[in-house]
Amino acid sequence: GAFVTAWFGMAHDWPYCFGLAVSSAIAPMIAVAGCRQFVASGRDLAGLRPIGIAILSIACAGANALLLNGYLGAIGRLQSNFSQVAIVLVGDTLGTAIVLFILSGLLTFSLPKRR
Repeated sequence: GAFVTAWFGMAHDWPYCFGLAVSSAIAPMIAVAGCRQFVASGRDLAGLRPIGIAILSIACAGANALLLNGYLGAIGRLQSNFSQVAIVLVGDTLGTAIVLFILSGLLTFSLPKRR
């Protein structure tokens, strides 16, 4: 998704778009791995509590903001102000929370109850 979105907005600069896509894919995996001990849920997110959704949302957004801005800094495309980091952090927090809330609810109601 990040590659396609960036591709149409960045004049077909494929190395730049590829880097954005890679950072967008890796950051949530890092955040989820780091939060596993704090967020008690199964491997499938069924039964994820609201606090777990909040923790994962903020962790994923923070990881993505740091990794993305690190990548942009490494290739010389980082803006000098804080707004770029804040936009990614707020947008990703809200987006992740919405997706996790929906998935957690769907999985809770669709998976059989375990005893």
